[in-house]
Amino acid sequence: MRDVARLGGTDAELPVAHILNVPARQDAAAPGAPQDSLCGGSPGLLGRSQTPSQKITAAAPRRLAQQFCRTAGAALAGFIVLNLAGDLFLPRFGADFLWIAFPAWLRVPGRILLLAAALFLGGAAFRPLRPMWAFVAARVTLFLVALVALFNAAAFYFLLVAGRISSSFPVASSLLVVVVILMNARRIRLERGLGRRLDEDETPLRLAVIHGVSFACVFVFAPLVLFLAYGATDYSYMVGGGRPPAECIVVYGAKVHEDGRLSLALADRVRHGVRLFEEGRGRCLVMSGGTYPDGTSEPRSMKRYAVDLGVPAESILLDEAGFNTYRSTFNVRNMMAERGWRTSLSVSHYYHLLRIQIAARRSGLRTRTVPCRMSRRLVKEPWFLVREIAAFYCYYLLRWGEPTPVERPETSPPLDQSGGSHGPAPPSHFPSALTACSTVL
Repeated sequence: MRDVARLGGTDAELPVAHILNVPARQDAAAPGAPQDSLCGGSPGLLGRSQTPSQKITAAAPRRLAQQFCRTAGAALAGFIVLNLAGDLFLPRFGADFLWIAFPAWLRVPGRILLLAAALFLGGAAFRPLRPMWAFVAARVTLFLVALVALFNAAAFYFLLVAGRISSSFPVASSLLVVVVILMNARRIRLERGLGRRLDEDETPLRLAVIHGVSFACVFVFAPLVLFLAYGATDYSYMVGGGRPPAECIVVYGAKVHEDGRLSLALADRVRHGVRLFEEGRGRCLVMSGGTYPDGTSEPRSMKRYAVDLGVPAESILLDEAGFNTYRSTFNVRNMMAERGWRTSLSVSHYYHLLRIQIAARRSGLRTRTVPCRMSRRLVKEPWFLVREIAAFYCYYLLRWGEPTPVERPETSPPLDQSGGSHGPAPPSHFPSALTACSTVL
């Protein structure tokens, strides 16, 4: 079968292999030999040749992976540039600590390296890097960033094996970023060899759909991966157990029922905080939360439960102005500064800890996060995850600076601490390089 294509105003018969840019076989088949497909490919399984449609179908997943890789690389470049630009104007704005960390003496060169990698990734997402100098510089830069990220991942696994940290999801997010970088480096090499983008033959509508879906996947699943990779890691083993304990263990509030009973989420958090206190990982407990219109106080309810579990009442401090996570971190920071304390542990559910760390860094609170053990899966856990995605971007992009000191209105419900409280939240330093890498998952 031959397809007819109009070429230069005349009807010219072209083989399908030429239309699909697949080189046709030049050698004639021997008499009686099995015929290859019109695409010039080799016979398929059991000696059967593949049709053009089968070859296109087989290549579809690879093409989609290449387009997703391009979008993920552009998103990573944007994330790096946003962090670097934010750090110029706002202290501790950046969130690069989630996947890469440089020792203090390499901080400035490291930022220059990240900026160069972002520029190459962003530029190569739109057009091939044809000049040799740009191609070589991009390959070297991406290789160095991938090497540093691999070092961070190695540090994470070293601390994991050494028992300095523990994780129920032992996957380093640094490794995932390395995969994205290496896939983009390969794509850059292929496109330079071809002299064009790999998706140049796609229609504009198909390109818009593919990249739109890819961006939506990155936008949604990147925080979910961080919730698992970062939130599932327990850093409490870096204190206590022969090492100096943290000055305090901060337990973040959640819903309290009308009869004073703690919700399952809040009870799990308090129990885990008490367990850490009994293991000697902190010198006291700090209960942080809000107060309801009927006078019910989350911190006081949490204290009563902790006392019932055997914690001395004098070893528990209350923060009853912790109406949301951001304000709680500032309140705890001020409380610690008044007492000359420097280190703390933050206890909450795994999906909440990433937001706590972002708020803590911007408030100047030095803390290590600890995921609480759940007695069972929460019924509303899928909803909490969806809400945390929105809250993550809200905190990352919109929350910085000292919160305005305000009195809590009597008629307002308490704000959410990611455990099912009564109202939704409104929009609105480590001693060594190896220890610094422990915050990178």
